[in-house]
Amino acid sequence: MDVIELAQAGHHREAMASAVADACADTRDVNAQHKAGAVLALCGEYTKALEYLHAALRIHPDFHFTEMEIAGVYAARLEWEEAIKWYGKACKSAPNYLLAYRRKAEILRRLGRHDDARIVLMQAREIEPTDPDLVSDLVEVVCFQDKREEAWPIYDAVIQAGRMRDADYVRRLTLLTEVGLYDQVVDERSGITDRLDGSFAFHADMLSCHAKLAQSLDRIDIISKARVREASDRWRTPEKLALALNEAIAASRPTSFIRIGDGEARFLAYCDPALRSRFTSAEAETLGEVPFWNWFGKSVGSVAHSDVIRLQADAVTAFQDADILGVPSAERLGKDYLHFGYLGFAESLIDSIGTSEHDQLLADCMAHIELNRQSAFYRDIIGGLDFIGMISPHPGLAERLTRECGVKSWAEYIISGESRLPASALVRGPVPHFPDRYRELRRDLKVPRRGAVFLIAAGLPGKVYCDWLKKRGAIAIDIGSIADAWMGFDTRPGLFPTTNDIVLPS
Repeated sequence: MDVIELAQAGHHREAMASAVADACADTRDVNAQHKAGAVLALCGEYTKALEYLHAALRIHPDFHFTEMEIAGVYAARLEWEEAIKWYGKACKSAPNYLLAYRRKAEILRRLGRHDDARIVLMQAREIEPTDPDLVSDLVEVVCFQDKREEAWPIYDAVIQAGRMRDADYVRRLTLLTEVGLYDQVVDERSGITDRLDGSFAFHADMLSCHAKLAQSLDRIDIISKARVREASDRWRTPEKLALALNEAIAASRPTSFIRIGDGEARFLAYCDPALRSRFTSAEAETLGEVPFWNWFGKSVGSVAHSDVIRLQADAVTAFQDADILGVPSAERLGKDYLHFGYLGFAESLIDSIGTSEHDQLLADCMAHIELNRQSAFYRDIIGGLDFIGMISPHPGLAERLTRECGVKSWAEYIISGESRLPASALVRGPVPHFPDRYRELRRDLKVPRRGAVFLIAAGLPGKVYCDWLKKRGAIAIDIGSIADAWMGFDTRPGLFPTTNDIVLPS
């Protein structure tokens, strides 16, 4: 183990730095000067490190490894422009050294200069168009610029050179899905059937399954119908939704507002034998596995089939019985290619409800977030109430919410959290959420009076809890991921500007 490895391992760094510096003080050995600077940098002695590294450059000008070390010192000191300059010098000293380009682009991205980062990586790609790491960096920059149509072809040269990694194949399939090239997703997945292993094969099957589902749908017709319903008198904007909920509360009228999104649609598709027959067995399994892992942290196959079918039946009943059903908007259906297949499948269920005798109102399934934007913590809906009930994975949320909104009393039912929550926030109760806690809540949910308000954040079972509560006299509101945001957890990146803006005071 040499001195740099020893320093990295933390073996008496300060003493080692002093010893190395003393040993190299009068030498003209470029390696000694370079290593002294590297060790001093690892020890945080940045000024001394720069002295030795510049000494090394005087002995060996344009030595790109030393220039990289100098750039790293400036980056450690957060002197970003100097770091960019020295990484640029390393690029000129060794034009084929791709890491220098990648490091320079990394800092440019850190500074928000994505156009400049892209130029640097494009220069590097001219030198070596098939390097997987370089191509991956370039793809990420282009995606950040929201130019996915330009991103997926960047992999072409890597594919032709036979240098694609499993993660790259999945990333490309994802990009193709995000721009709606479903035919190509299916074709490319079939071409790499024997190349992917483990979780990569699972994700590729998931994307292929979704693509086949999307292929079978009439996208234009689905979007057109969504626009028609949004123009109908059944549609409630977030403002009108809040008004409808407040009217129900004022009248103590049992009501349920339930939302259906891509997770629920996936699960319902998994439970449809006729639909599943269109896919390979591996593809079909992903329909159930993804939402089950998200909701319950376990495989759908680990649960008795009878319990899975019961959950499906309960969920469909809850959607049919909802007084207000949150559904995908025409805008989302028109741009969310990544989930369109699932969302489009859900439209058949929504249509069947719409043709029934049930006088059901409709709203955007993302309205739970808009309600919070209108009035933080739903204060205009629950403020000053005598009681709220809460079903969520967050102990203490109900108490914090009542204190913030001036509610007099509360009841709390805790369930295990979704896998999107950080490990530190995951509550694992004495029994799993499904089917055990699910059965308990069917028995134990209590509504103190007619018209009592409950807020529910519990995945697909939460939709069923809303239905049970309504039938016991409550007003049940499906709040979903906004509950995570109130507790400071950004489980749906991109939906909230910053979770700090909507975190409940502790």
